[in-house]
Amino acid sequence: MITRIAADLHRYRATPPAIANTDGDPMCLITATIAVEEGTPGKLAARPDFDRDSDKPDRVTWWGALIPDGQREAMMAEAMAQLRAQGHKDAETPAGPQRWVRGVLRVRGREITVEVNSRQRLTRLLDILRKVGGNPVVTSEKRIDPAQDFAWAAGQRAAQGGAAAAAEGWEKFWLDEKVPALLGRTPRQAARGPERPYLEALLRQCEYEADLRAADGKTGIDTAWMREQLDMPSNLAD
Repeated sequence: MITRIAADLHRYRATPPAIANTDGDPMCLITATIAVEEGTPGKLAARPDFDRDSDKPDRVTWWGALIPDGQREAMMAEAMAQLRAQGHKDAETPAGPQRWVRGVLRVRGREITVEVNSRQRLTRLLDILRKVGGNPVVTSEKRIDPAQDFAWAAGQRAAQGGAAAAAEGWEKFWLDEKVPALLGRTPRQAARGPERPYLEALLRQCEYEADLRAADGKTGIDTAWMREQLDMPSNLAD
């Protein structure tokens, strides 16, 4: 059994992470140049999921889904903490809902250069261009697969701590997020239910990774704060 456990652990640590975008598509960085009919950029900008930059009229943003409130708050707290650490003391959190960005388009006459991060998004964009009468033709395309840049899968892959305090950053958001490893329950729910052993295993994994980073003088996830919020004190010191 020990040999089996050791083999499973080695296989887990040696498996490269799967990279996907916010739509769940496999990540692939694509820059494509597309020839379109006259007036197509204006038709795109008239759609609710596209927005032309008022300061840079040649730039059009393709918006995705709304960022969930909890995740948005965690992201904004992290961004504000980094800005203040860089000396931007007057930085303020943007008001209102925020959306993911599906792609950025740059317009030059009847030519559009688009940057997206999956093949599926490029296909969706071409479909949209056809629907608005753009008659799109891809004239050039460059693709980069981020997975090809990974080093051989080995060594430390511990999760790092954020710049924001746990009470404002990722840790706060995670407590109320539905986690597949907890059978779709949130950590707060799992702490009071039969999934508690699974949650304890996740917390110990976070503590292990935090110790790895501490050995290098770096900061890991604040598991102690999460345990306090979940009323799950560690017994590792017993």
